Amino acid sequence: MKNEVEPKINTPGIIVLQWLTYAFWGLTVFATSLLSASVIAYFITPTNNNDFSAYATAAVLVLLPISVICDIFYSKQEPEHKTGASSIIMIIHAVIFALFSIGALIAIVFSLVQLLISSSDITGTQIALYSEMIVVVLSTIIFLRTLLPAKLIKYRKLFPIFMILVVGVISVLSFIGPIANAQLTRDDRLIDNNLSYIQNGVDSYVHNHSVLPDNLDSIIIMGDAKKIIDNKLVKYTANSKKPLVTQGTFNPSTSTTTYYYELCVNYKAAASDNGSIYSPTPIDSRDGYNSYIIASNHPAGDYCYKVSSSTDFLSK
Repeated sequence: MKNEVEPKINTPGIIVLQWLTYAFWGLTVFATSLLSASVIAYFITPTNNNDFSAYATAAVLVLLPISVICDIFYSKQEPEHKTGASSIIMIIHAVIFALFSIGALIAIVFSLVQLLISSSDITGTQIALYSEMIVVVLSTIIFLRTLLPAKLIKYRKLFPIFMILVVGVISVLSFIGPIANAQLTRDDRLIDNNLSYIQNGVDSYVHNHSVLPDNLDSIIIMGDAKKIIDNKLVKYTANSKKPLVTQGTFNPSTSTTTYYYELCVNYKAAASDNGSIYSPTPIDSRDGYNSYIIASNHPAGDYCYKVSSSTDFLSK
């Protein structure tokens, strides 16, 4: 009788470890699915907005080691035939992972149908399709790990290795793709997000002094917009065109003066409203000057925004 193997007892510690193992694997797969969608989207339609990839990569790099550690410790205590609370926890998580996998499979079929019947741009559908394929594979794997049929018990140690390889490859692609691009174009985003504040500062100066500032240090500006000026990321050219004086329509004794200037920057990458490929947008003036700046659409390299600013109506 002493040679018989005693069944492993479902102690509270083992139950908690089991729950954490399943939960962390689920969170890892969820974070990986978001990261894979971001990575696939970048390589299909490159864009400069890659902040999400950095957050998803950070989540994966935190969750994956925790999941592997929990799995290793739990595998040493895991009973081959689960009973009681252990069985209930297994069933709950297995059902959740199965539903997640089936949902992704339905999404794959839906995407395939969209590719067959759609006559418009299919880029978004392609991104969804490839991402859903990864989700199906990963969610099916963790479903099998949770259920752990008798025939798969001997392969249990291979599961963490498989997950490390798959998630590792996706993470590496994230680093060499969207994250590397985000680091390269950080000044581009700084310029795009704050150039309009510089224009507002120039407008305020013109309204208050009825003349363009000699340099950008003369305008009142704060935060990241000031950082653009301090880091010399923008070149200001005053009176790039002769000012235009216009008499008041209803009161000829008043007039307004329109001043013209340029804000020139250097972009590391092209950008447009829908992606990273620059496409010209219409302007509101025949000579190329705008009363506002749209910084979301530009080519790579040196680029100048032609801007106009008008004074309030002044009495002669």
